[in-house]
Amino acid sequence: MPMPSVYSTQAIFEHWRFWEGSTHARFVAEAETALTRTALPSRGWEGALFDALLETADMAARQLQSRRW
Repeated sequence: MPMPSVYSTQAIFEHWRFWEGSTHARFVAEAETALTRTALPSRGWEGALFDALLETADMAARQLQSRRW
């Protein structure tokens, strides 16, 4: 599992913004269901979503007893 420093936040945010703008309702529903489990904030949702992504990756690494790289 990659370390948080490996992730390109800029690239991830650009993809998220594209999908959020293209399919807003679906993007929000899937992000809230898969990552945050709560409503996304109307502003600054990228940071909240990225924190949830990192938390989910950490949880998966612990459950799989996987080393981070």
